[in-house]
Amino acid sequence: MNFQIVNVAAPNSVHNTCAFCCFEAGDSVTNLHIALDRYKDQVAHLLGMKWRQYTLKLFMCGDYEFLTRMYGLSGASGCYPCLYCLAFHQNMVTPLSARGHAPPRTYESICADHQRYIASGVGRKKAQHFYNCITEPIFNIPIEQVCPPGLHITLGIFTKLYGLLEDECHTLDLELALLSRED
Repeated sequence: MNFQIVNVAAPNSVHNTCAFCCFEAGDSVTNLHIALDRYKDQVAHLLGMKWRQYTLKLFMCGDYEFLTRMYGLSGASGCYPCLYCLAFHQNMVTPLSARGHAPPRTYESICADHQRYIASGVGRKKAQHFYNCITEPIFNIPIEQVCPPGLHITLGIFTKLYGLLEDECHTLDLELALLSRED
């Protein structure tokens, strides 16, 4: 885990990056809590802190699996897999123009849904009734300050385009095979 000063010319420079936690284990929810719970108070203190005339803003970055674990969601295979809104997974295939925008998630709504989940006493099989909020978020960084995982978005777009290319090539192969039989 690290933090970076990003409003500078070289934000990824070693001079602007500080590693604060190294944990040699998988990033399961349990391991994340073991490694990061000790920093909750410091993160809460930094949120909105003033330095000179600047207000500090913290952003959460990582791959999608990591982000869903940090915010207590059951993951991408849940009925409500989106970290940013309450879109039902089966509705996501419907074009946005036909289904409309889903209500946004907030840090507060995740905490409230998690509390309702805990109070209900139901198991993970019923997590969809609580928008898949199965554990408490680790840090209180607002959802608006969670960076979309660029790798996953890029891979999704590439996979879609590659599938379209394969389909077109297959159609072309079939047409060429049909033409070669006619000759």
